Amino acid sequence: MDIYLVKSSIFLLAAFLNFLLAFLLWFRGKTAATFYCGWIALISCLYAGSFGLWYIFANYPSLFLMRMTWTSLLILPFFVVFTYHFTEQLEHIKIKSFLLISSGIVLVALALTTSLFVCTAYIKNTVGMGDYGPLEPLGRLYVIFGAAIGLINLIRYYFKSSGLKKIQSRYFILGVGIYSTASLIAGGIMPLMSKYFENYGINTDFGIEISSLFSFVWVGLTAYAILRYKIMDTRIILGRIGIYTLTSLTLIVLVLTLEFLNNAFFKLPAIFLTIVNSLATVFIFLPAFRFYEKMAGRYFYYTFYSLQKSLSNLIKELPHIIELNQLADFVNKSLVDSLQLDKSAVILKQRAVDAYSDLFKIETSEGFDKENLVLLIGKQNNFLADYLQSTKKLLISEEIPYIIAEKKSEKISELSNLKSDMDNAKISMFLPFFIKKELIGIIALGDKLTDEPYTSQEINLLSSLTTQLAVAFSNALSYQEIQKGKEELEKWYKLTIGREVRMAELKEKIKEMENKTKLSNG
Repeated sequence: MDIYLVKSSIFLLAAFLNFLLAFLLWFRGKTAATFYCGWIALISCLYAGSFGLWYIFANYPSLFLMRMTWTSLLILPFFVVFTYHFTEQLEHIKIKSFLLISSGIVLVALALTTSLFVCTAYIKNTVGMGDYGPLEPLGRLYVIFGAAIGLINLIRYYFKSSGLKKIQSRYFILGVGIYSTASLIAGGIMPLMSKYFENYGINTDFGIEISSLFSFVWVGLTAYAILRYKIMDTRIILGRIGIYTLTSLTLIVLVLTLEFLNNAFFKLPAIFLTIVNSLATVFIFLPAFRFYEKMAGRYFYYTFYSLQKSLSNLIKELPHIIELNQLADFVNKSLVDSLQLDKSAVILKQRAVDAYSDLFKIETSEGFDKENLVLLIGKQNNFLADYLQSTKKLLISEEIPYIIAEKKSEKISELSNLKSDMDNAKISMFLPFFIKKELIGIIALGDKLTDEPYTSQEINLLSSLTTQLAVAFSNALSYQEIQKGKEELEKWYKLTIGREVRMAELKEKIKEMENKTKLSNG
């Protein structure tokens, strides 16, 4: 059997699987993380595909195809940017993304068009090899740098995460970790130390080839994590692709228009035209990007856009609503409309409770049976309230089995019972809010009308809302107590005034009777 045919088939299969993964992530995804992960898959497809085509035409070694393997450098910046989004380290993310990706593009452009990375290409012992240029060590250091940063971000995230997030990310991080570690060693460290390894008869070029085949591992484990654990949200990435595509087309049209105007009217030298185009591109990029981002928000990921807008309006209105009933209705309606829910309820803790009263009161409800909801909250000696008080985090029904599996709580039977009760009541999430670390209320959220799960962005937005909700409801409860106190004072005041009037009238009658008695005796 032709060894070159076997090798090309393996590499082309790896390229095909990476392409399928990129397609899945881009056309079924809806987060920035899936967008950049899709780029990793696509560039991995080009990387493996270049080796596959190289071995198809092995009898006629192609310098261009050997240089094409250096497109793998672009995997690293997209990998690092992906880890920033995946681990939610979003501070200065736009600047970091621009610097990382632009540096990768420059290196790949130099590798494809010059002899600075690869000078010649040839076959030796059935392995594709090349004579390298002066910038080859820089490329290897770039690989080491990118792979190391990405791995550190993922490892730190894994050990900090818990519950469903940890279970979800385990297989994905394992797959991408193996792939990036292989790239770090075989694509970075070993080529830099090629002379050392040659003393032991180890061909480092063969190691570079092998590193691309580790994409089989990451494709397999990533696909498993997506299908089994819903590791990444899958819907809105079409909008993200549209943003970048339309922004790029806008800049291209701008550059072509300026060039046409220059040729027709101004006749500026090429160097001046390049400067003008560069400045125009810099000033137009962000406004165009934001415009298309807003359009995509409305038409490609409406639910998330709607939730953002609704919560923004909600936060603005909260300080102006002091009546408790009005506040509860407004919050409940805002969440139902923005998330398109079938059920929602606002539950508040009673500040003064006697032995015959419930600890919590359903302030407002839409879709839930109030009596059943009160019974659920009070079950197992108020286990739900105690659990939320101790964890101080929202509780998602789907996450409970993973909490139990990881033994994050000693109350395993209580959690199992709570999971069953939530499923029976069709409650997807309990969103608690606190004042000075004390639980003062819970929002119960049902399923979406679309039957879709809550996304990570929606959960993060809801979590960020709890502080404002706590302050607003605490103020409303205090106002209600003040009003009740005021009413009690007015009641007692009226009673007191009435008693004093009656006492005065009684004294007058007594005096009249005394006077009459004196007259009759006289």
